Amino acid sequence: MKTKLISAIGTLCLLASCNSATQVEEPEGIHSESLKGGATVTWIRDTPASRPSSTKLFPKATPELIESLGLNDGVPSSMGAFVLRKGDDVALFDAGMGSPDSKLIDGLTFLGLAPEDVDYVFLTHLHGDHIGGMMKDGAAVFCNAEVYLSQPEYDGWLEMEGRNAQALSLYSIYADQIKTFQFGDKLPMGIEAVDAPGHTPGHAAYKRNELIVVGDIMHAVALQMADFSISATYDGDPELSAKTREEIVNMAKEQKLLMAGMHFPEPAFIDYRK
Repeated sequence: MKTKLISAIGTLCLLASCNSATQVEEPEGIHSESLKGGATVTWIRDTPASRPSSTKLFPKATPELIESLGLNDGVPSSMGAFVLRKGDDVALFDAGMGSPDSKLIDGLTFLGLAPEDVDYVFLTHLHGDHIGGMMKDGAAVFCNAEVYLSQPEYDGWLEMEGRNAQALSLYSIYADQIKTFQFGDKLPMGIEAVDAPGHTPGHAAYKRNELIVVGDIMHAVALQMADFSISATYDGDPELSAKTREEIVNMAKEQKLLMAGMHFPEPAFIDYRK
């Protein structure tokens, strides 16, 4: 078994954050939720602060709807990643932009983790704000991790000539670590790959027990929960994105899941467990 270089202080902080009797306040931009079986999921905001999404990114949103929802100044949103811990296993879902002011590594440090402690990286898709943090100075940031990516997503980006330089860099740098999968496959830590198409060719969600990490099915929760048909200009197939959005939200409601979204408003969870 790989030796984990996890600081005692960081581990105590994480455990304390899930114990109301000895709770340690989490810093801004970090929020943990306890899961069944002793697992913990933690949201880490990748940016120094959250900023609203412009309603101009959602062409189907009418001025009347925007006004009625009080969203004239933009829609609350964030950009982040999630860490799942169960026993000695550590999984990261997406890796942020990797910009100079990225807070992902700081968040991992708060949890008592270094990048080399991450066992698995599950990528929802290959947009730059989800894979930029995977690489630094031409090298792998998560050097010990197995990297999981849907086969349709992998193949789809190979065909995007002129728009896929960052994806191709990821393929090269992580060549010995990337493991592609088909939807429905069982992945490490008991995670199931869920088909969530529309945003990109093989956009994936990941489900484990009561947790589902949904990637970019919504960029503007307040707007898109009011009308599932409203898609962002970022979505490759707006109609398919809308269908996926509705299906996954309904799944979360019916199965009483905790939804974790990379662009949900802080703290980036929608909880249907109760």
